[in-house]
Amino acid sequence: IPEQLREQSEAAAWRRGKLHALRPVFRELGLPAAFVYESLEHSPAPLSIAELMRITGLSRPAVTQALEAMAAWNLVERGATWSVVATTSLRAVAELLGVLEAVADQLARYRAERAVWHEWLVRHVVISPVLPSPDDDYPWEVFEGPPDEWTLSDMSFGLTG
Repeated sequence: IPEQLREQSEAAAWRRGKLHALRPVFRELGLPAAFVYESLEHSPAPLSIAELMRITGLSRPAVTQALEAMAAWNLVERGATWSVVATTSLRAVAELLGVLEAVADQLARYRAERAVWHEWLVRHVVISPVLPSPDDDYPWEVFEGPPDEWTLSDMSFGLTG
């Protein structure tokens, strides 16, 4: 954390409420819009641009552009101040923007990558070591055993005394 922001960040308190991951619609509308929307959503009253700047830490142009983009999709409305339009569905706007398909493609790609990884693990990782038994063909008479200074934990964890 840069020194000039350290004091401010240490003094910041967590607000109670639901924490969201980046909602799909904001993949298209951008992170400033996500920050502004969340600030409006958690506020008990409509907010001015100056208040949004203070809460989000964004510049006036960033806040203004985010509000204009969201107003174009009827996510926020302006009176004397700005507020969220509760009747507009973030999911519906994301669908109109084509973001849900991108999310579905990403999930499918991750699922396929995990399957490839699991296949690799099955081929290359030995889950349980095969331990020789006294009945196996093993030259037990020449087995020297671990050094005398080794403890049981050294042998268990494969440490070298």
